[in-house]
Amino acid sequence: MSYLIMISFKFISFGLSEFGYVIFLRSFFHYNKYLAWATVFISNILFLYLFAMLGFLSVAAEAMFVVGLFLILYFFITGVIFDKRPSFTFDTLTIWLIFYFFVIAFSLASSHLLHYDNYSYWELIVKFLFVEGRIPGASDTIITFTSYPLASSLFVYYVADIVGFSSGTLLLGQFFLLFSCMYALFAVIRDRRIILTSALLCLVITVFNIFNIAIRMDNLLVDFLLPMVTLTGISGLISYQKNYWKMIIHGSLFFITLSLIKNSGIFFSLIVWSLLVFYLFRYCKKWKHRLLNILNSLVILGISCLPIILWNKHVKDTFSLSKHEVSVSAYETLFGEKGHAIIELIIHRFIDKSFSFSTLAFQGIIEINLILLISFLVIHFVVKRKNSLLSILVFTDLMIIFYYVGMLMMFLLSMPTQEALNLAGMNRYASSIVILYISFCNLPTSLVFLKTILYRSIISLARSRNVIDVIR
Repeated sequence: MSYLIMISFKFISFGLSEFGYVIFLRSFFHYNKYLAWATVFISNILFLYLFAMLGFLSVAAEAMFVVGLFLILYFFITGVIFDKRPSFTFDTLTIWLIFYFFVIAFSLASSHLLHYDNYSYWELIVKFLFVEGRIPGASDTIITFTSYPLASSLFVYYVADIVGFSSGTLLLGQFFLLFSCMYALFAVIRDRRIILTSALLCLVITVFNIFNIAIRMDNLLVDFLLPMVTLTGISGLISYQKNYWKMIIHGSLFFITLSLIKNSGIFFSLIVWSLLVFYLFRYCKKWKHRLLNILNSLVILGISCLPIILWNKHVKDTFSLSKHEVSVSAYETLFGEKGHAIIELIIHRFIDKSFSFSTLAFQGIIEINLILLISFLVIHFVVKRKNSLLSILVFTDLMIIFYYVGMLMMFLLSMPTQEALNLAGMNRYASSIVILYISFCNLPTSLVFLKTILYRSIISLARSRNVIDVIR
């Protein structure tokens, strides 16, 4: 009982520390309340990454926790004495999300890490960080996947460092990050008076859980985290598309973090960067300023790539051999081990599995394509209204094609022969892009339908209310 009370106290302390940073963002930078938690967690990761590379990981974690507590104490004192409380509202959506959070959290708190990848790397690296208080070196042979970046592991380590090391704590740390990303999705809603919009987003989150079966949340794997962090980056860009500096800072933070979660995160980070380029291009009307913004976006891309470049340099300088190493020589070696017949067999198996109706990923792709196509045809030819659903369909299908080509290249170039022949982890990798694909397609489709099909009903209802008001 005393142990449970102590753990609960530590979790509350951690939450208050993070809440201090959230209030800081909202009070001084007027940050969107839906984006604030995810942005604080992402900033935690980058702060820890910086000091981990400098050799001060433990000190940085303790200092970050204490500063957060001082911030919450400062805002509490100033709020009580000087009546400068930040405005926090608890609507129906917030209450429902809190309920959802605690249902999942209580389930994960009593869960155990079972997936084999947890013990080959993800749980192992967190425990190493927890015990040693530093990133692995050349003499630490227990860590074999030394080329994997540490972003998500650093945040889970931070939670464990404050609360204590256990399977439940690690899973909760990962879930905090995931839930903050889910919460951030609601930043894209402009008119919060229309409850149906929020309900549609809740439906999208529910669909995530269906296509997350291959990954699940009861492990520390990052295949679900990648699309969720990407969506948070996109939500922030949409929310701040008219605020130049917030848009750049938010996009850069999430671009950097995605590239540091996993090597394949580069693909997802480029999606965020592409949307940033689009909004920077659209921000100005004059072509001179638009071209200048494109140049700025290239500079941002270069600066944002520095952390992952430094990480790869660290791996190359520190370790003589690393699994899934990102280098031309490593790719040449692994590709050279596979003969012509094996390469053909891998490609054949990959194509068969990619287009198999027995896989949940392909089912999701087909279903969303049909929904988008039928929605476009109905709205365009029956309702007689212009819409962008066809453009969204083409863009997302191209995104899927590029991702699947990248997956095939991964099996051919960076995986050992037996793993490549078994297409190891393909269901998980495919689920990542399908989850992102669903959000790209489901939400725009739902909102377009809401705007077109319910438009007249909403207007007529508003007019009837105005008439009633006049009569009264």
